Amino acid sequence: MEDKQERRPRKKAGVTRQEEHRVLAANSKSRRDCKGCMWLLDGGATDHMCNGRELFSDFSEMESLVKVGDRYILKVDGIGSCTLKMAEASGNWKIAFSTVLYIPELEDCLISVSNLEEKGMELVIRQGITKAMDPVRDELVFMAVKRDGLYHSKV
Repeated sequence: MEDKQERRPRKKAGVTRQEEHRVLAANSKSRRDCKGCMWLLDGGATDHMCNGRELFSDFSEMESLVKVGDRYILKVDGIGSCTLKMAEASGNWKIAFSTVLYIPELEDCLISVSNLEEKGMELVIRQGITKAMDPVRDELVFMAVKRDGLYHSKV
């Protein structure tokens, strides 16, 4: 039997090792300029991810693939560290993320909730605000504000 459902074409992602696929809750709409972009707190992301090469303080080229929430497979062009200045009405924070994947085709940059938890961060979600706390230093690391069902933090 023929499947009657309309199928969307897949974006080409290049040939790399298939075992490197990761699953994300983001989508794959193209975005070229990351300056002033929003970073989304993503409970489905397995890694922190950035679409702006200019935000990396150190960088190594690599080839891999990620599968995003809309089922597209995107090419990872590198990995490195980003130091971000996060700004919200309630304050400004400077935070360093290591092992951030560089994915130029990704629409929004992503902060991985699971990576924050692995680093010992505590997330407190209350009244549309997520606070990432460092329990050792008992300090606020950054905040994300809920808009349209997603938690955003502006760089």
